[in-house]
Amino acid sequence: MALGKCMFQKIENGFPESALEISKIQYNKDVGLSILESYSRVLETLANMMISHIKDVLYANSLIVTSPDQYGDAMDF
Repeated sequence: MALGKCMFQKIENGFPESALEISKIQYNKDVGLSILESYSRVLETLANMMISHIKDVLYANSLIVTSPDQYGDAMDF
């Protein structure tokens, strides 16, 4: 019974704040925001890589379209 009372008092009074919560309050920083910013940077890097690859493909295509005789029948599909 004493254990039940102790648990009830603990829940009733609330749990103490964790070190993370204290840090967020003290330094006004949010971990969730940091995670979103990191995710955003990763997505931006991937998008730039995709754009670079698309530009490379378009450049290679323009070389083939402008001078098809150079490659002969090997490029006919």
